[in-house]
Amino acid sequence: MNDRELLDVVASDAPPAHPDYADDVLRMARRTRTRRRAVVLTAVTGLVLAAVGTTTVLQSARPDHRAVQVKPADPTAAIYAVAIKALAEKNRDGHPKPWPVLYIQDGTCPDVSREPPGFRCAHAPLGDKLRSDLTRALQTYAPVTFVADPNTVLRKDLTVLHDSILITLSPIRWEGAQALVPIADHIGGLNGMGTVYREAGHDGQWTLVDLGGGAGWIS
Repeated sequence: MNDRELLDVVASDAPPAHPDYADDVLRMARRTRTRRRAVVLTAVTGLVLAAVGTTTVLQSARPDHRAVQVKPADPTAAIYAVAIKALAEKNRDGHPKPWPVLYIQDGTCPDVSREPPGFRCAHAPLGDKLRSDLTRALQTYAPVTFVADPNTVLRKDLTVLHDSILITLSPIRWEGAQALVPIADHIGGLNGMGTVYREAGHDGQWTLVDLGGGAGWIS
């Protein structure tokens, strides 16, 4: 407001004339201007806070692109590890404890519970992640070595180096929520077996249920 408007406001509320009339008018003018500034400042502050609140709400409604999307853990290594330990334990009699090394063929063969896997079955490598996860899952049981060609760990009499065991896997099959794991072992020339282990999972932990398909072959 300009000075003319301010004087009009003051005049409307002016007290009766007296000796100090001029001083009273000036004091009223100052108080009126101060009140007007306070009202304007309060209004501006309210608008600023409202704008900030609106911005906060809009920002909170936006998706947080920094949030980490956690994928469910792949159970393949855990399932295979249970089957490998079960078969290795079944064949431990007469062999060093613990196994000096677990040789695992680097790749899955056709159903090894039905026929011997052979030494050159067609297969694709297990892959870096599965090899790493299996090694970690079995580290408290025995050292693991993956072999592309099983012949490299067999002696002339067809026994396994270091008096150890050779494991061959087939792809996991599923019956509902249960996993069927065809698996075979080789220890010596006439010492090998193919079987199927059935496993059930709970809270990420896999346990052996029973022999799903029995022994397909015994050498």
